[in-house]
Amino acid sequence: LRKGEADRALSLFGSILNSGWFADKKLALHQYFPVMLSDIALCHAVRGNLDAAEEWQGYAHDHFPPGKASATLFLDTLIAVRRGRYETALKDAQARWSDAEGTLLGFQMKILNALLAFACSRINKNGEHDEKIRELIAASKPYRAEQHGGLMAHWPEYREFLMQQGIAPQVLIAG
Repeated sequence: LRKGEADRALSLFGSILNSGWFADKKLALHQYFPVMLSDIALCHAVRGNLDAAEEWQGYAHDHFPPGKASATLFLDTLIAVRRGRYETALKDAQARWSDAEGTLLGFQMKILNALLAFACSRINKNGEHDEKIRELIAASKPYRAEQHGGLMAHWPEYREFLMQQGIAPQVLIAG
């Protein structure tokens, strides 16, 4: 999934789900079940299959234990931004940010910053969000090609935004 291969990731996740490995709650592997549900939702969101993404998002939310809701901030933000719910995404991220910092991985935080910058740019009518966009873009660097690859491949508006901000290299886009 991190390499932008959402179709392959979905296939692998499907095989894992069908294996029954997560069925036994006594196995240590069961603790990762909510993460896998979230990753399946992410695959769908990356591909732009937002109805499926929201369905799996619901399953993920249902299975994360209390106190671990911040683990879904990245997923929730991606789906909200892809749906055009920019203000909701921004408010939700602000409310859950400090919890997410201790949960999400560094590369996820960078992409999250870029997604929030994109959301700000979509509601930036008179330049009132220019400074926030600059701050979020700065926080999303240094850039690594694989971090945004899948989203750029399946989301032209996001790809264009990243290119305008100097985040997405032309080589990756052309390839």
